[in-house]
Amino acid sequence: MVADYTPQTVEKAFASLSVGAVREHYKRSRAMFSYAVNKGWMATNPVLSMDIPTTKQDEVVIAAPETVEKQRTGGKRIDTELILRGHIEDIQ
Repeated sequence: MVADYTPQTVEKAFASLSVGAVREHYKRSRAMFSYAVNKGWMATNPVLSMDIPTTKQDEVVIAAPETVEKQRTGGKRIDTELILRGHIEDIQ
């Protein structure tokens, strides 16, 4: 029954999930259990007493256009003018 869920049973169900998945399940479960409380099916929402896991925000590094081009082409220089003129063999 829905009334049998406790914060511990919900946390146990979420234990094997990634942080992002736990956050998504937390949002959906919170809404579902709130509905059950409003309907009188349970006394309290077990999810509300849980701590929501946080994700660490890494520093954003913006690469220079030259770096991106080297990664995209594997270090080979690509002349787009030759490609547009159909001289693909001249590029290799």
